Formats: sequence, C-alpha cells, structure tokens
Amino acid sequence: MVEERIRGRLQHQRPQQEPTFPQAHLAEQVRQAVGNVDVLTIGITGEDIYLRSVNWQYAFGWRSDDRVAIVSYARMDPRFFNGAEDVDLLHRRLRHMVTKDLGLMLFKLPVSSDRASPMYQDIGGLEELDAMGENLARAGFLIARR
Repeated sequence: MVEERIRGRLQHQRPQQEPTFPQAHLAEQVRQAVGNVDVLTIGITGEDIYLRSVNWQYAFGWRSDDRVAIVSYARMDPRFFNGAEDVDLLHRRLRHMVTKDLGLMLFKLPVSSDRASPMYQDIGGLEELDAMGENLARAGFLIARR
C-alpha cells in the first residue's frame, strides 16, 4: 500500500519521487501498527528520489527527523547506468546508507569528514558511497556508548 502511494506521488516534470509525503505516511503507518511513537523507521525503495529543498539531481536517502528515513537504491544499482547486474555491490551500497542512517538516528552519532567512515557526511555520488565503511563499532563510534 505504501509503495502504491509512493508511485502515485511521482512528479510529472521529472521521473523521480520527492519523498516528503511518503516518508511521513510510512512513519505514521508503522507507528500505528506497532503502537509505539518512538519507533525508528527506515523505508527502502527502488524509486529514484530527489530533494526539492536542495539543488541535487538525485538522493540516495532522506531523513526528516530522528525517527524516519527513506533510502533509495535506484542509482546504487549498476543496471541504472546500463552496467552489469552486481547484487553484492548493490547490497553493500545499500548497507552503507542504512548503516549511516542507523548511526545518525539510533545512536545519535556525529557525521565525519573521513571518507572511509560509515558516518561520512558528503556523499556526492557512488565513489563516495563505495569508499564508506559500514562497521560503526570498528570505526570507534560505539565503544564509548556502552
């Protein structure tokens, strides 16, 4: 049902989704289903998204608050750019974004200027996404939080 609403909100001017409405709707559906307003929700979609609030051609993900995020794997998939299918690469890229969202929203970790960090702040494209790590503990972020 959420996926249908996302598809229904596609902008006619560009074949991408601006995630504001679907994200809020997804969060509310999950909160009602589990009966917990503090639930953390990360929606994953294959729809190509962009952010109207910034001058980017696309976005890998979007967070509206500390509880809800949407991650788009559309441009993470090598097939988007007419490359060969590579499921392992796609999964690794998706893990990088989900790990960063968990670090920010669940553990309240700061962003980093280190390109190898799972909390790297300036993901401008696939090169930066691929260079990121995905282990928050190995990066030294979670040790002090026990």
